Amino acid sequence: MVKVAYCAICGTDLKVLSQQDVKIEGKQQRHMKLPIVTGHELSGVVSEVGEDVDGFKPGDRVVVFASVQCGRCHYCEQGFFEMCDNLSVVGYDFDGGFAEYMQVPAHVVEAGCVLNVPEDVTLEHAALAEPISCALNGLDLSPIREGASLVVIGGGPIGNILIDMAKLMGAGKTIILEKSPEQLELVSDGTADLYILNDDDANEKILEATNGYGADVVITACPAPAAQSQALEIVAKRGYINFFGGLPRTNSVLEIDTNIIHYKELSVVGSHGSCARHAEKALDLMGAELDVSKYISAVYPLSEINEAIRSAISGRRLKILIKPNQL
Repeated sequence: MVKVAYCAICGTDLKVLSQQDVKIEGKQQRHMKLPIVTGHELSGVVSEVGEDVDGFKPGDRVVVFASVQCGRCHYCEQGFFEMCDNLSVVGYDFDGGFAEYMQVPAHVVEAGCVLNVPEDVTLEHAALAEPISCALNGLDLSPIREGASLVVIGGGPIGNILIDMAKLMGAGKTIILEKSPEQLELVSDGTADLYILNDDDANEKILEATNGYGADVVITACPAPAAQSQALEIVAKRGYINFFGGLPRTNSVLEIDTNIIHYKELSVVGSHGSCARHAEKALDLMGAELDVSKYISAVYPLSEINEAIRSAISGRRLKILIKPNQL
């Protein structure tokens, strides 16, 4: 049993609330079984352990990782745990972190998805291990070579996290494209080298900033079909495109000119979630190289979660955290 310290609101949570989220199992959409407590970016303190639990004791500070692999399927055997055929997810298949306490099922512990928080990392910061882990997985799939240029379309929390992770990996010029002037102003003092309003002149500005070549890597960190089409226009030859942000289930089919992929020799990948090893790396980075406090816009008590969600929906913010308990 974990006494929840913090649980961050994710863009996926907002898609769940608007019934636009898609979870795929085989070729069928998997629906959540209601009622359920959502929230999957959480940290807390162990309050009780079962008789057969080893390695944890009351008082331990932990992160409960969101995606739990079976460890037995074809993809788990290859180490692709985020692609597990039998994946279970916090806040979808069992109750999550928007609560004072979370009962952690046995299979979550057995899968190694309860992680100890390093001493030099606060529980507030540790709640962001999951989104940072997703960024790390995305950058594994669209590798950043030393000095490579990167454009991230979407100036939300994950877009800014991707920029910082890429910088740590040796990226050269980094650019954020954001369609909201208010959001662009909010994040413009971050670590990206250039912030561009995603208007009619944006593509031309990207080309100017990259000496006419386009970006070596383009990541779409927003749920917008237009961003995926735009990525093809602003990526350099032999570049990488990562469709990082999932699209709403009612608007996920688009027409693209595949000749662009063919003649530019592009690598186009998707990036979905992460696994516990990415979260472990995220926690290590927090303690040494990464200041995550800049990603947190506000902290609300659990009693004000509706107001927090409304704020998250409105944009003009980075991460919003729910704090169910005083620890």
